[in-house]
Amino acid sequence: ENYFDGYNANIPHDMKSASKSISSTIVGIAKDKSLFNSVEQSIFDFLPKKYQTHKDSLKTEIDNQSLLTMSSGLDADDYTRERKSSASENNYQPTRDWTETVLKAPMINKPNTKANYGSANAYLLGVAIDSIVSEPLELFMDKYLFQELKISNYIIQTDLKGKPYFGGGMYLTPRDMLKFGGLYLNQGKWKSKRVLSKKWVKYSFKNYRNLENVPDKNEYGYLWWHNTYQVNGKNIESVEA
Repeated sequence: ENYFDGYNANIPHDMKSASKSISSTIVGIAKDKSLFNSVEQSIFDFLPKKYQTHKDSLKTEIDNQSLLTMSSGLDADDYTRERKSSASENNYQPTRDWTETVLKAPMINKPNTKANYGSANAYLLGVAIDSIVSEPLELFMDKYLFQELKISNYIIQTDLKGKPYFGGGMYLTPRDMLKFGGLYLNQGKWKSKRVLSKKWVKYSFKNYRNLENVPDKNEYGYLWWHNTYQVNGKNIESVEA
């Protein structure tokens, strides 16, 4: 364990997109609590009336599973620099209504067919979950995940409306991130208490399809990366935030 550049064990660190995997956990907790019926529900089941004008025969097929697996089909590409993507993070974050900007982006694929890494997918999941929890989303996250793991020293980045941003940027300490990893290594249990269903952990770590716009064409789960490292001539497979 080592700390650099003025950091120590008690200073939360910017997790950037590693916190997308925490977003996935919150979706799973909401599903475990039956706050929504199925990951195959259309995103438009969760959106306010003002955004329903973007619903068409193809976009209505954008469901929670396609968002969890980066395969919504929206032109949401955060990796490719050769072209400007309509729903890239750099494009929607400077606008006054992120949801509007993302939803009006053109479709480049049928949902749940091809995966391209883009934070807009995770962002829409946050909008969806915020619409179904009874308390403020940040309190839901604190009560059902962070308090369970005895994590209190953290920061949640928000969108322009002050809602938790599921696209990334949470601040946690490295030791608390180890707790989060341990939750998954223990199949959703923390110190013998069930926090997340074993079924959600299994679905989260499954490979759904490869990310087509990233250099290594990584396999991808529910906002979890798959990777393979070569160590002393052996292949070590990982699932990582």
